[in-house]
Amino acid sequence: MKIESARAALSLLLVLVTFLIHYRFFEVQRLDQPIDYWGDALFSAGFVKACEQGSYTPFLMKNVWTHGAPGVASWDDFPVPEQLPMCAVGWLARVVGLFRAINLAYLGAMLVAALALYAVMRALRVRWPIAVLLSAVYGISPYAVGRTVHHFNLIFYWHLPFVVLTCVWLASRAGITWRSRKFQVAIATAVTVGLHNPYYLNFALQLVVLAGLAGHLRRGRAPGRGLKTMFAMLCVTVGTALLVNAHVLVNVARNGANPHVASRTASDLERFALKPIELLLPHQPHVFEPFQKNAERYDRQQRILQSERSYLGLIGALALLATLVAATLGAMKKQSSLPADLGLSTAWLLLYASPAGLNAVTGLVGFTLFRATNRASIVIMTLALIAGGRMLSAAARRVKTVWLLLALVAIAPLALWEQLFPRLTPAQVEQMHARADSDRVLMEQLQARVAKGSRIFQLPVVGYPEESFEPFRPFLHAEGLSFSFGAMRGRPEAEFQRRIATLPPRAMVDELSNSGFSAIWIQGDASGLFRAMSADFRVDLLTSPDGSSSVILLPAR
Repeated sequence: MKIESARAALSLLLVLVTFLIHYRFFEVQRLDQPIDYWGDALFSAGFVKACEQGSYTPFLMKNVWTHGAPGVASWDDFPVPEQLPMCAVGWLARVVGLFRAINLAYLGAMLVAALALYAVMRALRVRWPIAVLLSAVYGISPYAVGRTVHHFNLIFYWHLPFVVLTCVWLASRAGITWRSRKFQVAIATAVTVGLHNPYYLNFALQLVVLAGLAGHLRRGRAPGRGLKTMFAMLCVTVGTALLVNAHVLVNVARNGANPHVASRTASDLERFALKPIELLLPHQPHVFEPFQKNAERYDRQQRILQSERSYLGLIGALALLATLVAATLGAMKKQSSLPADLGLSTAWLLLYASPAGLNAVTGLVGFTLFRATNRASIVIMTLALIAGGRMLSAAARRVKTVWLLLALVAIAPLALWEQLFPRLTPAQVEQMHARADSDRVLMEQLQARVAKGSRIFQLPVVGYPEESFEPFRPFLHAEGLSFSFGAMRGRPEAEFQRRIATLPPRAMVDELSNSGFSAIWIQGDASGLFRAMSADFRVDLLTSPDGSSSVILLPAR
């Protein structure tokens, strides 16, 4: 056991060192500073901050008192199924601070993903040097590095290897007997799937059904070993997901559906679909110039571009090709094997997630919930690496371990480096940190002038969610304040903000003061508005050190 733990630790060490180098922790990055401070990264940080302050609680109604002032924002219209792991990061932030918690959780998600794949590969008899390399590649995958903390909820994909392991058991001739140890693992996996991202849930349910039916046919329709477990997993997964999202259903029953909260169109299904060629095509920008030029050539020829690329990395791409070849040969010879089975599962996901695939067909009848099927790339990578690990182990069964270790030492640096996106320069990182520090300084000045629990109106007015997340910036550095931003689009609280924004300065001050607001936080230059308000009222102006934000303190009423 100690030897196996030491081997697994080698994989974790590879991920850790690569992470620290890539994000410049040996240069300018600090643990208490954000890795990214723009775009969706602000949404992720804002969500974690709401959990930290206790205004967002798992499983309960999402009445978020830190947002939607002068009322209370209801975030029940916009479900976040990963609320338990996200809130866990928020609870960690109470101890170590917001950005430390996010950075540690980001690294931790990579480490746990690597550890999970290593454990599953060893359970499937993959030789340990091969498992070390492939699990490290998986932990710091292009998927995780490309999404960073912008899509923070998507980096929790550690459970996917266990989904594949359960499917391998379901599809085997032995199956999963009721109440066995394997059955317990299968049910625990089902619960975990229900607690995480709905895209992963969607893909996992499909794989479970395919595996359950395949195993049922292989066993000559012998009862009790496959279908019962399959149905149990489906029920537990869906039941867990419904429990996590029960507040959404209660909110719809009370207040009706909100069609304005998020836009999902049939055209989105094409734009964000999985392009199979992009699984093999390096992203751009890329660290290798030939790969970079090839990616640029591809982008110039595309009519529909998206920011989320699906590249598996060089190791992942080779594993995918080998897995599909194994599936083809297995079908031609009518022989089943683990790589062939996983290759068929991969082919199914490609059929489902491609632009003209089965998901697009569902869009024709109005079901557009799963628009970003490019997220199937991490599931495909999971299948391919496990299948590739089995094939490599079979091919190298007579190769001495020492030679495999030498190959690991030679291949690992290149394989891991090739997967990374070029990071911000040290100067750009310092500029980003200066922006965050500037927001923090202005917030400290504001909190010294207003009481705890004060209401802060924000300009310009921005709809929530899925517009700009820049208005989250002041909230990330605040303690005990209530902000106008965050009122759910399509609800009365949001209309209040838009009405206030249309008022002339004098009427705006009167309305905000009467509604209990203590200040206005302006993203940008506030000198013109300040001059107009100071003509009729005694107001004070605070400005951030970098001039990107200002605060107008309103007269007390």
